[in-house]
Amino acid sequence: MTQVLRGKPWARSSRTESPSALHGRRIVHLLSGVAMIGLLSLGAAHAGPPFITDDPVPTPLGQWEVYGFSAATQVDGDMGGTLVGTEINHGAAPGLMLHMVIPLAFDAASGQGLKGGPGDIELGAKYRFVDASEKDWWPQIATFPLIEVPVGNARRNLGGGRFREYLPIWMEKDFGRWTTYGGGGYWINPGPGNRNYWFVGWLLQRQVTDQLALRLPINR
Repeated sequence: MTQVLRGKPWARSSRTESPSALHGRRIVHLLSGVAMIGLLSLGAAHAGPPFITDDPVPTPLGQWEVYGFSAATQVDGDMGGTLVGTEINHGAAPGLMLHMVIPLAFDAASGQGLKGGPGDIELGAKYRFVDASEKDWWPQIATFPLIEVPVGNARRNLGGGRFREYLPIWMEKDFGRWTTYGGGGYWINPGPGNRNYWFVGWLLQRQVTDQLALRLPINR
């Protein structure tokens, strides 16, 4: 299966605001805006921009996937995120995918001008421990722990300044041209004024043609 625009395009400014500080924040996807508005993406894709929800399908054994993306958030006149990001996935073993995201972060606070530089690097490993075909009644299930490595300059709002971890479980079931997948997990989010929190998301997809899929995501 060809996957396109794979990634997690929430704001990669890597700031460590608490969820309450992020409440009401308007997500501005600099790429894949059409997909967000129209729930449309090209190719027979699974999770990818602009969707935060992931799926349990790893990169095929021995193959590489390299994707580019851009994303930002804006609130109270302050915009920040990833100007340009690269995601690299590799099928390292049966059912196992190794993952890395390398972002070029930016911050444009009101009255302070534009700042840019390396952002926090994301490392992860997706392991599908339950496989399933379309004929099986049970879903595919995988875990995909992530760690955000504090590479970006926190004093310039280009990084979080601390390690952050995400511990999720993802599931998927296929029904012909219909696919549903989702799950969630727990973010460990240290730092002054921050707190740990849960994220849950689900998505319903209809493959209209080989090159067109409609998606309806729900995230909390």
